[in-house]
Amino acid sequence: MDYFIKGAEVEISSDEDGFRGSWFAGTVIRKLKNDKILVEYKTLMQDDLRKIPLREEIDVVQLRPPAPRETHREFKVSEEVDVYFNDGWWEGVITGVSKTGKFAVFFRS
Repeated sequence: MDYFIKGAEVEISSDEDGFRGSWFAGTVIRKLKNDKILVEYKTLMQDDLRKIPLREEIDVVQLRPPAPRETHREFKVSEEVDVYFNDGWWEGVITGVSKTGKFAVFFRS
């Protein structure tokens, strides 16, 4: 848990219905008791009108360091990928590749 210190950039997962298999960018605000950490999301807001970032107490097992970004790589059918969609990274599997370089991705959730 040494990585998850105040100010650390993280990705946060959720077990809530509709959000399983997704990761959202955030920052560690502080460590709490019982392996809980207070985080602030970068793209999820508690108040969309005033653009106030959502803060949440979560278990340390729901955190990971930000994943490295792929820039120039050939992806193949059946390869597991994270796809940026709806303000977060969603786990999926490539099911097709077009001649123009676009992909079809199956999302388990």
